[in-house]
Amino acid sequence: MANITKRYMTVSMDVNQDGINLACWMSTEIFFNAEKATFPHVYTHMGDNCTWFIHSATELTVKAIALIVETADKICHEGRVINERRKISNR
Repeated sequence: MANITKRYMTVSMDVNQDGINLACWMSTEIFFNAEKATFPHVYTHMGDNCTWFIHSATELTVKAIALIVETADKICHEGRVINERRKISNR
């Protein structure tokens, strides 16, 4: 359980002439405490190594959540790979 990382993602969704524009970005817990009114919809995704708290400005469909969760899992995996490649130095 100690290996689980807690991460936060913010999602905004805009409708334009080509369809829906879904933007996702990582942010910090401090940001969400200040912006809960702007991003009131909260979804939780627990992956293998990361627990994501996804905050959205609008309600998300099941398909949109699936796309966001897929992106979140990729970000978590890439972060783990980078951290495993780092060498510990003793200065």
